Amino acid sequence: VWDNGSVYTGAWEHGVRHGQGRMTFDNGDVYDGQWQDGIRQGKGTYIWANGNRYVGDFVENSRQGQGTMYYADGSQYQGQYSCGNLNGNGVFFYAESDSPRPNDRKYIEGFYKNGEIVGNCTIVYFDGSSLTGLYDGKDGISHVTACEFPDGESYEGEFDEDGYFDGYGTYYYSDGDR
Repeated sequence: VWDNGSVYTGAWEHGVRHGQGRMTFDNGDVYDGQWQDGIRQGKGTYIWANGNRYVGDFVENSRQGQGTMYYADGSQYQGQYSCGNLNGNGVFFYAESDSPRPNDRKYIEGFYKNGEIVGNCTIVYFDGSSLTGLYDGKDGISHVTACEFPDGESYEGEFDEDGYFDGYGTYYYSDGDR
């Protein structure tokens, strides 16, 4: 037991946390996992008092490597972390509502840097449609390169600035025709 009320239960080596252990912090957060020389190192689960939960790799007390963050609102991120941030390839799944609208996002897959998606990505909607292209850094894709529709039809090619087919492209019908 620490002076601040934090409690550690688990393996020790030379007077420091080392091996498998569980730390309950004074603020209500809990870490259960591997320790090395007194720091979170290896596989573990960190649960925040607000209900968020991370399961994955830790390096020097930080989320680093592969992991999944389960947010209290029901959304989640699965992918790579670096220095505690979403960094690398990953998928963010939006929380499902009781009555999702067809144009509500189901998930967005792409490359993350410092917690933000950058570059090419794919957004999949609850109605089964999807858009692929360059993420605009705000609400969606600014340069669409492909879209798929719930009926199995799809289009790959150029779009205008309003998102309409424009220029060179190929439309694929569900019966295989182009």
